[in-house]
Amino acid sequence: MNMGLVDTAAPIALQGLDLSGPVLSVWALAFVLVLSRTGGVVMLMPGVGEQSMPMMVRAGCAITLTVLLLPLVAPLLMQTHLDALAPIGLCGMIAVELFAGVLIGWMARLICMALPIAGQIIAVCMGISSVLQPDPDLGSGSSAPARFLNLLAPLVLLVTGAYILPIRAILGSYTLIPPGGTLLLANTHAHGNLLDDSAQGIIQLTEHSFALGLELSAPFLILSLVWQGMLGIMTRLLPTLQIYNAASPLQLLGGIALLGLTLRTMIAIWQGQAFDVLRALPGL
Repeated sequence: MNMGLVDTAAPIALQGLDLSGPVLSVWALAFVLVLSRTGGVVMLMPGVGEQSMPMMVRAGCAITLTVLLLPLVAPLLMQTHLDALAPIGLCGMIAVELFAGVLIGWMARLICMALPIAGQIIAVCMGISSVLQPDPDLGSGSSAPARFLNLLAPLVLLVTGAYILPIRAILGSYTLIPPGGTLLLANTHAHGNLLDDSAQGIIQLTEHSFALGLELSAPFLILSLVWQGMLGIMTRLLPTLQIYNAASPLQLLGGIALLGLTLRTMIAIWQGQAFDVLRALPGL
């Protein structure tokens, strides 16, 4: 009996919905614009944007975020008169939305690159830099420590809940970078300031990421220099003994032991720096 009531009530409810008028096309355009910004962030943000993540999972995250954010930013989008846009104007709006999303995701990604950079330096100090592992995020291959730290970085962000900061930045970015139509109508000076600030932010974050990676691997660099100096002295004292062949296993074991001792401190230092950068994303 209840099923019969539902079956008869559903057509009555649907009769009041206009699914074929211009309203549907406006909402479809608004959905595409929001999806462009959220898709740019999801494509690059740590925790979700890894190349090893299945494409269906990333697409599902982008669509889910779009559905959640669309009602919140709809008033801003409706001010741009989407129904009166020319095709070239719509393409410009999509380009601006993609730029805003990629900017937020890229800035969040750069600070996470400090850990695999430190891992590459550690691999050189341990003498295993030529042993490469498949790594779709860093290129055709990377060393074992770099691959391990590259997997550890998004795990820390997901466990600590810091992944929500780039998502919050999407909503806040609409006040900093308005929907594409509003930005396209602005003067050229505003465009120049936006591009200059974005370029400066990316350059500073890249510099900070390399400096942090060098800082995290500093104990390995110092001990590697001392170790190589000791091997050089022993080679001069015992020229007939194959010092480097005998010292390679000790160098590897010492590097693994030092990595185990310093890993907690490395993650704590990186986590503090990463949280500071994520809290300063555009829109927060």
